[in-house]
This record gives sequence, structure tokens and C-alpha cells, in this order.
Amino acid sequence: MRHTEVLLEEMKKIGFNAYEAMAYIGLLKKNPVSRYELSQISGVPQSKIYEIIERLQEKNVVIVIENDPPLYIPMPPGDLISIISKEYSLAFSSLEKGLTQISQKSLNDYILNLNNYDSIILKAKYIVDITSENLLISCWPDELDLLMPNLKHLHDKKVKITIIGYNLDTSFGYGKVFTHGITEEVEGERGKQLIAVNEKIALMAVLGNNPHGLWTKSKELIQLYKEYILHEIYLWRVLNDYKEQIRFRYGENLEKLKDL
Repeated sequence: MRHTEVLLEEMKKIGFNAYEAMAYIGLLKKNPVSRYELSQISGVPQSKIYEIIERLQEKNVVIVIENDPPLYIPMPPGDLISIISKEYSLAFSSLEKGLTQISQKSLNDYILNLNNYDSIILKAKYIVDITSENLLISCWPDELDLLMPNLKHLHDKKVKITIIGYNLDTSFGYGKVFTHGITEEVEGERGKQLIAVNEKIALMAVLGNNPHGLWTKSKELIQLYKEYILHEIYLWRVLNDYKEQIRFRYGENLEKLKDL
């Protein structure tokens, strides 16, 4: 591709159409010139040259010298590039701000599917690491062990950590731990689950032979998983405080409680 053809293509990228770019480059080659002369130099058809010069004047790219006939000279290339650069910089800044405001309303609602154990644990660690106010977790011992270094770091930052778990040691040193009392029933009905939620992100995963889950910034799902974990904690606090009465009424594994 010849040098002029390259320049024409580059000028199209910054808002010139083909004839406008041809006319401007023609003026750089020779000026001042009349409309007729510019048509001959640039290759812009004579039937189009008047319209093209008017457009370039509107863009302040061409300056007219009063004469009979009028003569035209181009804005110097350095000035042209400087002005366009500033205009594009302002446009990009405004565009980025506007698009970001729009995207926050839609992209924050997306759900990311997680299809393997490693990605689930990686996302859970990420949630722990970025928590700044309050972290809620529902998990089993194996997953708690994997999250331990991250939880220790979070605990050192004085962030509130609340965990409900299955077969967990309640003397766990990083935050408050509540233990679920019916582990076999839960594992049989739900499978092993891992839920982690903070003020901005929620993760819910089913573990086992085919680990899968979801990761989301949806405010509605974040609230849902917070309420789920808190409900589990409230339930087992009551069960621990009134163990004998509740088991006498609903059975050792609360089987009668499910008889709706």
C-alpha cells in the first residue's frame, strides 16, 4: 500500500470520510488553491468538491482566503492532530464514565458458573480476601482447612467472621463458629455445600463427585444467601439451647419437623 493510501486509511479512523481525507492531503501537497485546482490535485470529483470543502470548513480543517475565485489552505498537520487528540481524549473519558454507569446496573447481576473444585475454592478465597465488613460462611472441615490462611489474615484485620459448619471444631480461632447438629441428614439431602458471602459477592457450591456452583454480585442473591446462613445459625442456636424438648417433639434427627 502506498504512503498516501496509508494516510487515507488512518484519517478515516479519526472521523474523515474518503473524499475529506483526499481533499486535505491534496491541500497539504499544494496550497493555496481553488476548488477546481483541488479537485484536480486530490482526485475528488468536481461535482463533490464544493460539498467536501464546506465540510472541512465546518471542521475548521480548511481555511478560506478571500479571493476571486476563493482559495483554500489547510490547517497545519501538527495543529490538526493536537486538536483531534484533545477532542478524542475528552470523548473517551466521557464515554468510559457513561458506559461504566450503565454497566454497573446490568453486569453486577450476572452469574458466573463454576464447574470444578479448584475454581470454587479459588473464588471462595477471593471473597474472603476482599471482605471489608462482614463475612458469612457455611462449610465442611476440608474446605475450612483450605480457607484457613485467608481467614487468619482477615481476622487479623478485625473483620467480623461468622461460620456455620458441619463437624467443625467450635474452638476455631478466627471468628464465631456454630456447628450443625445433623451432618448425615444434611449431607444425604443436600450434599456437601460451600457458601461464602460478604457485602459485595456471594458464592454457593455443591461439592462431591461433580462439584459445581455459582458466583455472583447480584444484590438479591447476596441477600438471599446471607439470610440462608443466618437462618441456619438461628435454628441451631435454638436447637442447642432447647435440645431435649425439640428432639422429644420432632424426633432425634428432626424427621417430624419435615412432615408438612
